[in-house]
Amino acid sequence: MTSPTPAGSFTAMDDAMTSDADIVAAARRFTRAWAELMMTLPEYYDCHMTCGEAEAAADLFRAVGDEESAVEIIDVHAAHDQPEDDHYDQLRHSR
Repeated sequence: MTSPTPAGSFTAMDDAMTSDADIVAAARRFTRAWAELMMTLPEYYDCHMTCGEAEAAADLFRAVGDEESAVEIIDVHAAHDQPEDDHYDQLRHSR
């Protein structure tokens, strides 16, 4: 068993992607490939994200300039939120 990597240290994975440009390119490829699937997860696969997961996914799409998908991710997620969840009222007030 190896010891944990201290915060701020580099790992072997960090060596594989050495530039911010590589990371941005990978994020763009990921969001293009997953854009449609993110919207259909609840309906087709009965797979629902937590509020934190939906926000994290939306943040990634916003970071690569896809605001439309980011909003749709939150809206699709909010449709399945319960009254005590963060996005429950958001969708109802936006219509």
